[in-house]
Amino acid sequence: MNRIAPQTYILFTAFVWAFGWVLVDAPVLKSRYQPVPAPRGEVARLMFNEKEYALAHAWQAVREGDGERAAIYAHRSLAAAPENAYGWLALAWAEALAGRDDAGIAALERSYQLAPRSMPLAVSQVVLAQRWWPRLSVERRKALLSEVKVARGLDAHAFNLAVIEAPRLAILHRMAQTR
Repeated sequence: MNRIAPQTYILFTAFVWAFGWVLVDAPVLKSRYQPVPAPRGEVARLMFNEKEYALAHAWQAVREGDGERAAIYAHRSLAAAPENAYGWLALAWAEALAGRDDAGIAALERSYQLAPRSMPLAVSQVVLAQRWWPRLSVERRKALLSEVKVARGLDAHAFNLAVIEAPRLAILHRMAQTR
């Protein structure tokens, strides 16, 4: 059996951990499942630059529902890379979780400006935007309807999964189809 060099394995595992994927060693799959431990603390800090490190922690906090912690890490990431659409989207989710809708809407708008029609971001952007539908201006609502069409077209599978969690998204999609 061929083995990977430990340095390569550690770097690849760290990269995978930073973006939220789970990696297991292939021989382990044959016997029993054991996830590879994610790098923590100083090891993780040395393996990533500040933007990647902070952004990974921001998304982890979003997944855990901790808006305050997510906002702190998203701001750190944006301080290192202010033109990062992923960072602005993480900040928008953080602000939504923390109950700061105006700041969340502004961060979401910045994410749209930096990455319009972006496949990796489109579904997450419209899922978040539909939460604020009642607060959006008429112009922004029209834009959201066209973004819903685009998000569905870019990644139909992810969009259909999102509709399960956000029923309003299905209604917006039907509205977008009749426009």
